[in-house]
Amino acid sequence: HRRESHVTAVVTAIINNVRHYARVEEERAALVRRIVDEEHPGWASLIFVWDRPAGEGSGRLAWPGWQLRVSTEPDLGVGALNWVGRTLSEDEPGSWDSLNSTPIAGVEVEFDGAIPSYFPPSAVLPIDDVRRAVAEHLCTGLRPECVRWQPGDRF
Repeated sequence: HRRESHVTAVVTAIINNVRHYARVEEERAALVRRIVDEEHPGWASLIFVWDRPAGEGSGRLAWPGWQLRVSTEPDLGVGALNWVGRTLSEDEPGSWDSLNSTPIAGVEVEFDGAIPSYFPPSAVLPIDDVRRAVAEHLCTGLRPECVRWQPGDRF
């Protein structure tokens, strides 16, 4: 996909299984705080930045071909990210997890509370890095470049 215009893009965030939307900077900033700094037991937040609200309508065309999954443990000051979709350098969609070259020992970040499953320890980042990545994604609609990535094993 192409770089989204921050003026026309609509952010759809599914937080605790409820859709929230942002169209202007103040709404984006509030979503970053809600996604990153609040507890969401059992739920990762899913973010879609598109030219319209995601999930409206029916079928495949109701959703973009990419998403950013964000899971944080605010009390522990950590979180992790998963990107599914294309990147600027990849033609085929894929799955990537955030990468911390100095993993944080003894901390688990939930990937999916319904299963349950967890991010690999190498994906766990300081929460400030997660916050920067989420804010970048809400502005660009692309996989954040302010963090490093590793191949993920989930689609």
